[in-house]
Amino acid sequence: MAIRIQHEVGGNLAGLSVTVSETLRERQGLRRQVLVLSAEGRLPGWILGSLPVVLLLYLAVTDPEHPRPLWTTAPGVGLLISGIAPTAVGAIWTAGVVRAEV
Repeated sequence: MAIRIQHEVGGNLAGLSVTVSETLRERQGLRRQVLVLSAEGRLPGWILGSLPVVLLLYLAVTDPEHPRPLWTTAPGVGLLISGIAPTAVGAIWTAGVVRAEV
């Protein structure tokens, strides 16, 4: 659009192209920098979110009888739900905190 305007009214088209390319490079650099800085929050979020699942899988593989009451009894199912709900809320909250739109 800027090139079309420059063509219609006249002016330094080469200077405009240089300015546009510099602006695009700066935006890409800023976008990459934001992704790097937000990785500091994303990685712990992934680790903390997957830790309960990994621990449950480890227990199920090493000693299948140990975690079985979690899904075979009513109190166990209640404990699973009371553990999954805050973990999901925390994961959603962490994702919202580290999301940065550039």
